[in-house]
Amino acid sequence: MTTAPESPRRSRPLLEGIGLGAAHALLLWLAFPPIGFGLLGVIAPVPLFLLALRTDRPSRSGLGVAIGTLPFWAYHHWWVFAVSAAGAPPLIVLQSLWAGLFIALGAIGSRRLPGWQKPVALALVWTGVEFFRGRLFFDGYPWFLSAHPLADLPLAKWASVVGVYGVGLLVALLGASFTHAAISRSPGWRKAILPLACLVLLACGGLLPTPASDRAARIAVIQTNLPQSNKLAWELEDRIERFRAWASLSAEAGAMQPPAHLIVWPETMFPGATLTPQAIAEFERYEQSQGRSGSIGTLFVAPLLELQDQLGVPMLLGALGYDNLAINTDADGGLRLDRDASYNSAFLITDGAIDPDRYDKIFLTPFGETMPYISKSPALEQALLDFAAGGMDFDLSAGAVPVRFEIETQDAGAFRVATPICFEATISHVCRRLVYHGAERQTDVLINLTNDGWFGSFDPGRANHLLIARWRAIELGTPVVRAANTGISCVVDARGRVLEAAAPRQPANLLPVEVPLPGDSRTIYAGIGDLAGWLGVLATLGLLGVAARNRRRDQKTVPSETSEPKPSPQP
Repeated sequence: MTTAPESPRRSRPLLEGIGLGAAHALLLWLAFPPIGFGLLGVIAPVPLFLLALRTDRPSRSGLGVAIGTLPFWAYHHWWVFAVSAAGAPPLIVLQSLWAGLFIALGAIGSRRLPGWQKPVALALVWTGVEFFRGRLFFDGYPWFLSAHPLADLPLAKWASVVGVYGVGLLVALLGASFTHAAISRSPGWRKAILPLACLVLLACGGLLPTPASDRAARIAVIQTNLPQSNKLAWELEDRIERFRAWASLSAEAGAMQPPAHLIVWPETMFPGATLTPQAIAEFERYEQSQGRSGSIGTLFVAPLLELQDQLGVPMLLGALGYDNLAINTDADGGLRLDRDASYNSAFLITDGAIDPDRYDKIFLTPFGETMPYISKSPALEQALLDFAAGGMDFDLSAGAVPVRFEIETQDAGAFRVATPICFEATISHVCRRLVYHGAERQTDVLINLTNDGWFGSFDPGRANHLLIARWRAIELGTPVVRAANTGISCVVDARGRVLEAAAPRQPANLLPVEVPLPGDSRTIYAGIGDLAGWLGVLATLGLLGVAARNRRRDQKTVPSETSEPKPSPQP
């Protein structure tokens, strides 16, 4: 007996999934930088909605979609191979699976729903999958969300109400309802009501109010250009040369007219060991005990404090922070730094002294600074590091509280600064916590200190990092200043618009920016947070629960094909 006639039937869902997944990936590639035709982001999910509405083999179609989207994720994560050649392939494969998971869950969850309920279910599942991968799965990876390329459209202002996941939900509802109306066989105009209502609702986003500003802060950003390869093996001579160059640019900023209110260096760009006062004192104690001076722990501290005192302008820098550092020697005479904890931190220097308060990064980058769940087992963590990222050491701790800095000025009054570090600018709930406490605004401007040297020569990675940060400005009604090693340093206003920016990978340069400061206004998103994302997850679970119940009921009521009818009783 031959099985050849069944083979095409079995392969058709897979091939169709690959084709529609590739169409989805192509639209995403055109919508995101480096192309950046953001309007295509509105229709990018449509091929997947079409497949979810008509497939009768969800798992096979989902696998095809994962294969079809693989090139998109490979292109945008090519830079990861230089960081971890072993870690890049699993990351790429994992990210391609999310679209396939949507097909499987969306098709199963919406299969028996009538009329308009189908596209609503698909939109909720879409948002649930995005929120699960962006917030919940291994602490989340919220890059390349469906709403991200839409930042320049008026509908993006809805983020101030429902957040980036809520905008993704509205756009998904628009795409799913139009797709359903196009393929639906039901007659009449009623099937067009939902997509038209979604279109009108999204268009009304442009009518939402924008934060007003009656004052501005002058911030001078030093865009360093330190290649990551140099930083990982930062020789003393290079540290000295870089410090002199950045100090010279800081002096230019201090001489600006009108003068700057704040000078900012990017993440971990201080070339010394730390700016923690207790740790500096411990380095000094150790140097005295050894009868020498000028170690990496103290060499750059005095020149930095003297520079700031001469300029009279507060300076904000990224450096390592320590709790209770103690310097000891090993049995073989090697130096050992014992501490309770170490942090990726931001320090403020004013009046020639280090502010006693520092901000310690509260959300460590998953698989960049910590391994969620895995880091609870140091032996397993070290084994994975040895395999996938030799030379890296995940020894940072997460900060406990959001610390804000207050900058006093003569002409603009005081303004409050919070400093999300690197990956934190991509995390909605982290930045919300930094800007607001309950109903009260605590921050006037977010300053994102970041080291984008990890992207190497891959500038689309830098552009996408900036694109995500723009959504934090819209969600929170708060301007964002980015101080980025290797770029892109810039200022983003409270509407998410880039006002000024420095080109990436240029020689170290100075970017002076004027930052419009908001009043005490508060966005709706600040109060409700990622409610849309949680709604998507709960709705997805509910739909799957109903589908499982229906399947069990069908299995009980439908007789087996192999069962034989009972004989009729004879008279």
